Amino acid sequence: MNQWEKLSESLQKEKAIMGYRNTPKNLEKNYSDGTATIKLSAGEIISFGALWPTDDCFWLEAGSIWVAEKFRGEKYSSEIFHDLITNKLPKNKKAFVITHSVSKMIHLLKKENFIEIPANQWDEKVPFTVTCQPCDEEMKEKCLLKGNECKLFYLPK
Repeated sequence: MNQWEKLSESLQKEKAIMGYRNTPKNLEKNYSDGTATIKLSAGEIISFGALWPTDDCFWLEAGSIWVAEKFRGEKYSSEIFHDLITNKLPKNKKAFVITHSVSKMIHLLKKENFIEIPANQWDEKVPFTVTCQPCDEEMKEKCLLKGNECKLFYLPK
């Protein structure tokens, strides 16, 4: 099993990370395209984060922030996320994050100057097609997760 297959397998186990896009091929492509960052220890990937393409050419979704279990608590997620936003985010793109109220992620976002968008303003700040499109469009106005369990943050430029 190569490093991307191992990473994909690890990411698939995390309930707070969207698993469908974290295929070995996608992970390797993001890294080779320069929109992902990793940290290695003894030749193994121990931390990962990516800027994922969306249907809108101006927006990237920052996500799949992951640290191997035995390395958690050592601030690697902060390092990875800072590197993504500082060094990997193209100048002509904007970044957003949707998180399920994970307090550590919210702290990290605020530390990197991301701003939370109130639920009733999501579509004004970030296009619906890049945030909630995977959900049924009929749920757009009635979604119980939006603003409660799901929180949207963006990085103003």
